Amino acid sequence: MSKYSIDKIMLRTQAAEMIEKYILEQGLKEGDRLPSERELAGMLSIGRNTLREGLRKLEAAGIIEIKSGRGAFVTGNAGNIVNMQFSLDRVNFLELLEVRRILEHGIIDMVIANSTDKDISTIKKFLDKYIDSLSSEDVRKIEDADTEFHHAIYKATHNKMLFELIYPMASVFHDLWDPDEIDTTDGLMYKILQSTAPYHVKLYEALADGNSKKAKEYMNKILDADAEPYT
Repeated sequence: MSKYSIDKIMLRTQAAEMIEKYILEQGLKEGDRLPSERELAGMLSIGRNTLREGLRKLEAAGIIEIKSGRGAFVTGNAGNIVNMQFSLDRVNFLELLEVRRILEHGIIDMVIANSTDKDISTIKKFLDKYIDSLSSEDVRKIEDADTEFHHAIYKATHNKMLFELIYPMASVFHDLWDPDEIDTTDGLMYKILQSTAPYHVKLYEALADGNSKKAKEYMNKILDADAEPYT
């Protein structure tokens, strides 16, 4: 990974930490709206593009929710924020991948054991949204739909702690991407989102059928594809 990429990642992480600190210092609670991007960028003395990346990082961590046309709002997780950021100079990708694979496999078992018909229906809804988004050339839109699909699976465990553990880990995987590989249809992110779509469908079908072995098989295929940029 180039120094340029690491610098970009560090800026996103620092922006997220600054916004997080602002939320805590201002005592913002669930449902409170953050200042506009322009106001927040001015208060924190950072560029708006960097601010947006920080906001997206916090949204992925479940600390805020970004509502189109309305702004960013604090969620219920902000009252007990746990700093689970990984220092990039200490990240061993293969070890991190092993930990994530263990968690993802555990999540599959818990979804099969604990999910309701409503949970499975919600997972299907976000799968359909992801599949529909693939016809778009908006990589962010596709990525967001993919994230929503996986988050629906995590929530179907009905284990809040497990949900909060996997959130920041998935965020780290995203942050390790080279910025040049994101947001363009020529980049690797777009190719992986397109190529793993059949695995997502099979993963959903296995979960709906209660087939843990098959679900883990297709989750492994998704994780192996996600690992491609680093291997």
